[in-house]
Amino acid sequence: MACAPVTFVDPDAAAKAALRVDSVEQLVVRDDPRLYLHVRFATRTATAGTELVALTADGTYQLPWSEAARSACGETTTCVSFVLGPGVRPPEVVALLAPALGHRQEVTVTRRLLEGYLLEAEARDLNHAVQVNLHDPIRRYYAETNTGTVAATLPFTRRFEAHVSPGACGAAPDPADPAWTRLKGLPAALDAEFSPAPDPVACVWVRPERPLRGAPLGARSVGARAEVERFRHVYTPPLEEAPLVFLPIFDLEIPNAARCEEAEGLVQSAIVDAAARISEATGAPVLALEPLEIAEVDQVACRQANERDFDPDVLVARANAAIQAAFGDQRVRILWIYVQNLDLYLPEPLLNSLRQLRSIVRNTTAHGDFMFAISPERVQDQLEPDRQLLWLASEEPLFRASIRSTLTAMWPFTTLQHARTTVVHMTSEGEAARFEAYRSCVTSDPVELLGTPVGRQGARRPDEGGPSYTVALPDQWLVPSGELVRPTVVVEWEACRAYCDRPAPGQDPRLPWTESPGC
Repeated sequence: MACAPVTFVDPDAAAKAALRVDSVEQLVVRDDPRLYLHVRFATRTATAGTELVALTADGTYQLPWSEAARSACGETTTCVSFVLGPGVRPPEVVALLAPALGHRQEVTVTRRLLEGYLLEAEARDLNHAVQVNLHDPIRRYYAETNTGTVAATLPFTRRFEAHVSPGACGAAPDPADPAWTRLKGLPAALDAEFSPAPDPVACVWVRPERPLRGAPLGARSVGARAEVERFRHVYTPPLEEAPLVFLPIFDLEIPNAARCEEAEGLVQSAIVDAAARISEATGAPVLALEPLEIAEVDQVACRQANERDFDPDVLVARANAAIQAAFGDQRVRILWIYVQNLDLYLPEPLLNSLRQLRSIVRNTTAHGDFMFAISPERVQDQLEPDRQLLWLASEEPLFRASIRSTLTAMWPFTTLQHARTTVVHMTSEGEAARFEAYRSCVTSDPVELLGTPVGRQGARRPDEGGPSYTVALPDQWLVPSGELVRPTVVVEWEACRAYCDRPAPGQDPRLPWTESPGC
């Protein structure tokens, strides 16, 4: 009887087929003696129970799994990277062994020649720190040759350490020196101590974290930079509120004496009431000058003579004496309150007296004045007061309230305490001498910095009072409170407190701060 052919089935065939290395790369970085190997497995399954053996012309050695960094790369593959110290022989071939399966696969190593590292370092934080940045050729290589983000495709765990010490760079620091510090990302800022003036310098060494305590990649001597700080100064000019000084000028025609007294009393009490409320709210003092009775015949009030007038010089002299006695040389604006109830044109002598009254105050006194007319429209058109209110019957309930509300909108007269020559200091008196030079960056209004020009880019050496400026603002002198516009000037500025003849952090390293354009 003939026997059929026998076929032996390898029960581990599928596992062996899946356990495969697709490629092995050695990255050769200029001036870096470390051995970088990148192994790409064709599976996402675990590599437990396997060995990777490096084959060289001088022998073999096993790649230590304890030093391996694993990461998923691609959709179905696993990347394993090794970083071995200087002196380890680069392999020509890497063999994958799975002793339990009796499996072996050999892969020829492909070498990739990469440029060297570029180390950058710059003084920061008023020369109390150094910012370190390292352009890593391995990171760049995988970023350029793989799809997806660098974090997803970078097979090597690239962490770096830095060592910072005062003085220019000399011999490399001890690899075991505890001053080596891991960089938390790149760029990274590290506390630094610089050598003493006049030439402050610090030295920065950088190395990869793996293998542990390896040799540095390189060093950079970092010179101190201009110590520059940036500030924002907000200036709102102070206000001066003038005393509430008023003088009623009564020019009423009311035949009934009782009604005359009632009408004048209503106006007078409304003014006094408004002044008291405003004084309580603002603290402005009140001076009520003795009223002037123009419409008076045979010492009877509220009788209008056809050719009535008054002596403005006497009235102004009386007002000035009272103001001087009460407030000295304080700035005051007298409120004339002219009260008339007939819709008739004013006689020429009276109109001239009222006009001369204002002219005398403006031309011969240090005070200002303000005319408030409570009268019919015809009188207002003729008199042209600063503020006006239509006369209402004294028994009208709204009349008193209207007087009060009108006065509340204009009192107190307020002065913006600012002139073109006002010096605005941007530092406190104690910090006036802190800075060697300063300049403006962004301003809300055109300002003129004070001090001696330094360089060609607007920097100035401050005067004794420190960084300061002048600014032209619209004059607001004894303005009715409801019309005052209080300006705010904002100046963003930077100041250099030391080494101003050096570049500032983040600016062109070829230009000193005094010559660098802008902030």
